[in-house]
Formats: sequence, structure tokens, C-alpha cells
Amino acid sequence: MKYKFKKGITDPQIDQLVEYSKTDPTIIKFTSDPIRFKDKITANQWLANVVIYTLSDQDGNLVGITWFDPKALPKREFTVKINPADFPLTFAIRIYGEARGKGQSTDFMKKSFEDYKPGNVWIETSFDNIPTQKLAEKFGFKQVSDPDQRGKIIMIITR
Repeated sequence: MKYKFKKGITDPQIDQLVEYSKTDPTIIKFTSDPIRFKDKITANQWLANVVIYTLSDQDGNLVGITWFDPKALPKREFTVKINPADFPLTFAIRIYGEARGKGQSTDFMKKSFEDYKPGNVWIETSFDNIPTQKLAEKFGFKQVSDPDQRGKIIMIITR
């Protein structure tokens, strides 16, 4: 199936995002989405501060989302020497439902980076979220921290 890439998110897709955040076991296990997207009001407030890209099916249903968020790199002990000020932007990617496991992540991530053209970027993921780590490594991210008390690691890409 062909999926449509677009900057922005529609109102019905926000409803779907809230629903995925409450019902998708992978999202619940590995992300803070059940908090940031706990309801439509909270989701709209959070989404107002980030650059969003969506992946949708032929009917416009949400099957993926990426975002760039101007957020400082967390204060952590890093395994390599980096200047946290050089990484002012975080990135996230989610694939939902029918699109998950179909190889959409790499292309979706590539299109998001090509359109937004960010500089240096960081991500935070669970140490046991192997699919996200492999995707990030394939894209050029490198792990720069050991797991913290929450089991989260930091990965960076220099652009």
C-alpha cells in the first residue's frame, strides 16, 4: 500500500493519535505518548510547539507521525565528549497499525529530515527498544549514553 507523506496533522488524525496513545501496547511501553497525547486538548497544546509530519493511508487515516521539537539535550553523563548546546532539537517517529513492520520507517524518517533540514539532532529511546535503535543507527545516529534510571538512552546525529 502507498502511504501519503505530509507536513502537519488534521483534526481527525489528532483523534487517532490520542486513541493510539491509549491502546497501542508498543507506544504505551516505549513512549510518553499516553501522557503527552492523553486527550485532544493536551495533544493540541503539545503539538502546537513542534514541527509535525504525518504518514496516512489512502483514506487519510494516521499510520505514522514524526516530529522535531526544540528541546535541550537532557543533562546526562555521556560516553563521548559532546557539547549539549550543539544539540537543540529532538526527533521522534511512530508507526501505527497496518503500516508497522512494513519498512515504512526509513523512508518516512528520510522525508521528514529532507523537508525540515535540521542541524544536529538527538533522540531518547528505551534501551530495550531495539527496532528504534536499529532504525536510528541505520540513519546515522550514534548512542552517546548508557541507560539512565528510567532505562532511556540518548542517541545523536551530527548534520
